[in-house]
Amino acid sequence: MASSKPLDVVVVGGSIAGLTAGIRLKRAGHNVTVLEQSTDSLRAGSAAGVSLRVHSKQIMQDSDRLKHLPIGIPNHTISLLDMATLFKKRDMVVDAIATSWEAIYYRLRANFDAFESVYCPAPPALLADEGQGVFRTGQQVTSVTAAADKSVRVNFTDVQTGLIESHSPDYVIIADGAHSSLRASLLPSLRREEPGYCTWRGVVPTANLSADFLERFEGRTNAFMMDRSYIIMYTMPGGDGSLESGKRHMNLVWYYRYGSAEELQDILTSTDGYTHRTTLPKGKMRPEVWDRQKRIARQMVHPVVYEMVDKITEPFVSVVSSICCPQAAFFDDRVFLIGDALLQCQPNTAQGANFATHHAATLDKRMIIRDWERSVLAENQIARELSIAYGNFFLSGWGGALLAALRFIVCLIKVTGLRSWWKLLKMGILYGKSQSQ
Repeated sequence: MASSKPLDVVVVGGSIAGLTAGIRLKRAGHNVTVLEQSTDSLRAGSAAGVSLRVHSKQIMQDSDRLKHLPIGIPNHTISLLDMATLFKKRDMVVDAIATSWEAIYYRLRANFDAFESVYCPAPPALLADEGQGVFRTGQQVTSVTAAADKSVRVNFTDVQTGLIESHSPDYVIIADGAHSSLRASLLPSLRREEPGYCTWRGVVPTANLSADFLERFEGRTNAFMMDRSYIIMYTMPGGDGSLESGKRHMNLVWYYRYGSAEELQDILTSTDGYTHRTTLPKGKMRPEVWDRQKRIARQMVHPVVYEMVDKITEPFVSVVSSICCPQAAFFDDRVFLIGDALLQCQPNTAQGANFATHHAATLDKRMIIRDWERSVLAENQIARELSIAYGNFFLSGWGGALLAALRFIVCLIKVTGLRSWWKLLKMGILYGKSQSQ
């Protein structure tokens, strides 16, 4: 997307991938308009933690003009613990920062359009040689089409007023998330893969947890092994991004294999009777469903860990799935998919933010779009297969793990060639020093 003159770029979706792309392009002198469907710039996150890994850490280092302010909690090890005894089996070396979606979103907004928030009350001043950055809320993009002259047109509607608009930019970047309607129109035959388990999630302020619990677990990432199930628990910033002891949150993710489609449907049916497809948001869970899951937890987890389960007040559930697009560039290389719209891995390897930022940051560097597309698609395939292998190792026993490992090795050989796959695996092609979660 290199150009000697300022380009007019529309980004569909104002989350991590879209904002990263906007910042990088704006800093290169291009004019960027972000179209976001949410009606308010003040966004309430899902209470989910986010892990910054090798790509996302480097991109924040390169692009964040508030990088002198910590954004999360450095994490150098994951302690693998036996749930019955809390005995530490081993430590896994990682290189990550544990943070929250809100902390990243408001940091990126501060860099993109100097948006003020409690997370970033003093955003950096815009540079004189930057392009223009506009963030428009309440805009639902209904279609992206190509004309006979190879130009592209973005059609969108104001969700509050009903006003219909269209715009013909130089480029369009689609970053509207894992359930992208625009991706569905571009790749209608693409289907997601669901391995048959979900994640139960929730956060608890550290101020609400006992001294014994905090002494054991605060400030560290802990993985608790159970029979075909496991829990990840770690410390993340508080509700206003605070990293101070006593103001932070503990985050819990419980990977749990549901028994049947009927059980999953019951779990995803909210307090108002609506059955959600993939995620039951916080505040919508029926009390009897959470009480039932807590009874299961009481039988499976150590009493010290159960303290946190019991103190989660707004649990939410997500069905684990993955999707990997076979194509990233469309309409004569004027429309691009990035982030979760392009790749959604199973969450076991915690790579969502890593690839969202990686897709966005590399796109603005590449003069030859097909090279960019070929590169990201190869990395996406490897990342997806590795996340499936991790999930199967913890949740499907040795048989499922060996099958997934074989599938991963076949993918590596197919993507990188017979000579290169082992070298890449040893180097940790996507994760730096090691893998985790």
